[in-house]
Amino acid sequence: MSDKLKIEYIDEDRYKRIFVFGDLHGSLHLFDEMIKKISLSKDDLVIILGDSCDRGENSIGLYMRYLEMIKNGYSIKHIRGNHEDMFLKGYFYDENWTYDLWWENGGRKVLDELKKKGYEKEDTEFIREYIESMPHIISSKSYLFVHA
Repeated sequence: MSDKLKIEYIDEDRYKRIFVFGDLHGSLHLFDEMIKKISLSKDDLVIILGDSCDRGENSIGLYMRYLEMIKNGYSIKHIRGNHEDMFLKGYFYDENWTYDLWWENGGRKVLDELKKKGYEKEDTEFIREYIESMPHIISSKSYLFVHA
C-alpha cells in the first residue's frame, strides 16, 4: 500500500455533463435515486468525492454498483476519502490504531454488512484494489476535485 499522493487528470470536454457526489456513506439507494433522477448517460461523468463507505447500510453494495457501472461503459471516478483510507488501513492492512478509529467512525456498519452477506476478507479483495487505485485529486483545465 502506498500513501503517495495520486493525481488524475481528466479532459472535461470529453463529457456531455459532469456530476459530483460526496459522502454517500453506504447509501446505495440514494445513489441509485440520483442516477435515475439525472438520467445518467454513458456520455456523462460522475465524480465521487470520497466517503462511500461506513455509517450506511450498503457500503459494499455501493462499491459493487460503481464497478458494475464502469464495466458497463459508464464513467465513474472516485476520489479516496478519509473513510476509504480508514477502511483500507483498518480492515485490509489491520493497523490497530486505524482499526479502532475506523470502528468508531462507522466501520462497525461495514463489518456488520460483510458478516450479513457472508463475505470473508479474501472475497473483498476487489474493493481493496479499487480503493488503492483511487486518486486523491482529480484535476482538469477548469476544475480541481478533492475530498476536504
